[in-house]
Amino acid sequence: MEFILSFLILALNLVNYETKINTAVFFFLSAAIVAALFYVVMMKTKNFLATCLIMMAYTWQISWVNIFGAPTSELQLPWLYIFGLLMFCYGIYNVKNSLKRSYSAFALGVFSAFFILFLAPLIISVSVSAGLKEFIIISFFVVVVFVCFLNGDSVGKEAYERFKIAIIWAVVLSSLFILLQFVMYKYMGVSLFKIAVRMSFSGGNQTSFYLLMEDHSSATIMLGCAIFYILDRLSKKNAWYSIPAIVVILVSMAITSRRTSTISFIVVVAFFVLFHYRGLSKKILYSVILGIGCITMLYYLLIARPVSEFSQILSDNGRFAGYEVALKLIAKNPFGIGYDDDYLSSLMPYNISPHNTVMRWAAMGGLLFALVLVLIVAVCIVSAYKKRLTAEFWAIIYSFFAANFIPDILAARFFVIICSMALLAKKVETLSDAGAGERPSAIKNSSE
Repeated sequence: MEFILSFLILALNLVNYETKINTAVFFFLSAAIVAALFYVVMMKTKNFLATCLIMMAYTWQISWVNIFGAPTSELQLPWLYIFGLLMFCYGIYNVKNSLKRSYSAFALGVFSAFFILFLAPLIISVSVSAGLKEFIIISFFVVVVFVCFLNGDSVGKEAYERFKIAIIWAVVLSSLFILLQFVMYKYMGVSLFKIAVRMSFSGGNQTSFYLLMEDHSSATIMLGCAIFYILDRLSKKNAWYSIPAIVVILVSMAITSRRTSTISFIVVVAFFVLFHYRGLSKKILYSVILGIGCITMLYYLLIARPVSEFSQILSDNGRFAGYEVALKLIAKNPFGIGYDDDYLSSLMPYNISPHNTVMRWAAMGGLLFALVLVLIVAVCIVSAYKKRLTAEFWAIIYSFFAANFIPDILAARFFVIICSMALLAKKVETLSDAGAGERPSAIKNSSE
C-alpha cells in the first residue's frame, strides 16, 4: 500500500502537469493521498520524525509543485516544506525533553552561530522579496537539521530500514518515468512532462529529460545518492533486482544530460569502492560492476548531450571565469552582499550565479556565514561516519562534492533529508560491537 500511494501522488502530479487539474480538486486528491500515505508509514515506523523524512523522500519528486498544483515560483509551499514545518513543530513540542539531553558543545556552537548570523544577509539584500526566497531555502535546511540534531539517535533499526527503502523506491520510480520520457520522445516523438531541447556549447542538440524537477543540475544528484543506499543493502539474495535498479538509475541520470551528477558520481564511487569494501576480491568485483554501469551512463550521456570531441564533456562552460569573479567579489565584500541571487548574478559573467555552492554562500552571506554552513554539513558527515551509516556518509560526501559545480545544493531539496537522517538514526551495530555469540542489532554492511 505504501508504494502504491507514493506512486499515486507522483502520478497525480504528472497528470496535473499535462492536463491542469482544477485547483480545488487537485488539492483535495493530493491531500487525501498524502494523509493516507503518512498514516501507513507512521503505522510502520512508529516514529514521527522518521515518518516525516520518509514522506519528504516520497514527495521530493513533486517538491517543485505546490500543494495546489501550481509551480512553486507562484507559491513556495510544496508538501516537502509542510513536513519540514511539522518537524519544526515537533521540535518545539519536544523542547523540554531536548533540554534534558547532552550535546556536542562544538555542534551546538555551530548551530548557534548560524541563528545569530542568518538574518543579516536578508537585511542587506538589494531586494528583500528576492532575498526572502534564499532565506527560506537556507533556513529550512538548517532548522530541520537542527531539530534532528536535538532528537538525535532516536530512529531505530526498523524505522531506518523503512527510510532506506523509501529513498530507493522514490528514486527508482522517478528514474523509470524519466526513461519513459526518453523512449516516448526519442522513438515516438511524444513529449511528456518536462523536457528541454537546446543547442549545446559543443554543437548539436542537447535534450534533457527531467520529469518535474527544476534546477535539474542540482536535483539529479538525488538519483546518484540512491545508488549508495542500494549498495548499502546489496546482498546475494536481492542482487537480482538491486543491480537492475542501479542500471535504471544510472541511465536515467545520463539522459537528464546533467554532467554534474554523472561525473561527480563516477569520481566519488571510485573512492567508495576503494575505502568501503574489504578485501581485494570485493574491490575488484565492485569495480567491474560499477565500472560497467558508469560506462553505460557515459554512453547515454553522450546521446543526450552530443559532443564532437569527448574532451568537451569536461568543458567548464565558463565556471572558472565565474569562480574568479566570485572570489574577487568575496574579497571585496567579506560580509556578503545579501541573499538576492538576481543581484549576485548581475555581477557575474553571462549573468549566471557562480556554480559553486560554498562560493555562493560566501558571496551572499559572507565568509563566516559560509563557514558555518559548511561546518553544519561537516557535523552531519561526522555523525554518519561515527554511527557507521554508510549510505548517508557517502551520499552526503557525493552531494557536497557535486555542490562545487552547481549554484546551490539546497535548491535540490533532497539534501536536508539525508543530512537529517545522519543525525537521527542510531549507530549501526556490527558483529564486533555485539559481542561473542550475539547477533548484531542492525543489518551488516556489505563490506563486512
